[in-house]
Amino acid sequence: MLCLTQRAHNKTKNMNIRYYFQNVNNVCEKDVKDYFSAKKISQISRLLAKKNQDVAQLTIRIEYFERHNAFAAEAEMTVGKKQFVAKEQSHDILKALDFSVKRLISQLKK
Repeated sequence: MLCLTQRAHNKTKNMNIRYYFQNVNNVCEKDVKDYFSAKKISQISRLLAKKNQDVAQLTIRIEYFERHNAFAAEAEMTVGKKQFVAKEQSHDILKALDFSVKRLISQLKK
C-alpha cells in the first residue's frame, strides 16, 4: 500500500490529507490527487469552521479489485474527537471517489 501526504492550503485554511492506493497504477494515482485537489477539497473546507481545519485529518483510500474490475474508495475524516467514514464502490475510480466524498459531506452537515 502506498501512502502520499499532502497539505491543502487555501488562504488561511489548512487540512492534512493522506492518500493510500492499493493495486492502482501511477497514472490513476496522479489523476485522483489532481481531481481531488481541484474539485473536492474546497467542498469539504467550506463545511469546516476555520479553527477546526488545523486539526482536521482526511484520509483517502483507493483500492482496485482486478477480479471484479471495480474500485473501492473510502474517505475518512477526523475532526477533533469526531470521526466520519464513507465508503463506496464503482467501476469508475472518479465515481467511487465522488460518491464517497458526497457521503462524507452529508455526514459533516449533520
